[in-house]
Amino acid sequence: MGTYRSSRYFEAHIVSQALQPISSTDETELEEEWSKPIFGEALAFYTTSSPSASLVVYHPLIECQKLYGRWYGRWSPDVMNLLLPKQ
Repeated sequence: MGTYRSSRYFEAHIVSQALQPISSTDETELEEEWSKPIFGEALAFYTTSSPSASLVVYHPLIECQKLYGRWYGRWSPDVMNLLLPKQ
């Protein structure tokens, strides 16, 4: 029997330069939003060739809160997808 690799849960950090603060008071809110990772229970992983990217179909972790340096939340029954460009 051959070897295989399986990943059921994942964490993704999305960096968006499209979000710009409207005022200096908005900067803190945006930084907090940028620092929140996306957690998911993967249902499927795909690789696209043009453009080169990875597609993940997953159940997201919702109502996320960080307590004592660890993220908590609950699994959503919704199915989402996330397209991640290869670096």
